Amino acid sequence: MAFDAERAARRLTDTGMEPRAATGVADLVDDATADLATESSLARLEGKVDTSVAELRADMARLEGKLDASFAELRADLYRALWLQGAAIVGAIAAVMTIVRVLG
Repeated sequence: MAFDAERAARRLTDTGMEPRAATGVADLVDDATADLATESSLARLEGKVDTSVAELRADMARLEGKLDASFAELRADLYRALWLQGAAIVGAIAAVMTIVRVLG
């Protein structure tokens, strides 16, 4: 609910305050309360925050999916590299054993 400076000034005047002073006090209170949050402004802000949080969660889920796919590719590449390295080691051992047999 917004502060009604004119109504406040009238009420102060009705209680006996000088009109000029009443207007000054009402304007002062109006200025002091102008930037205060209201229940409706907080509700709007809460809605915006809820929307932002939902968008962040959706972004995080998308990123998590991309990360999972990247790790799966990395894992496949690593297994392929290890398999090739293992095959090369087995081939090298076989070659050394063949050379030892031939020379020995």
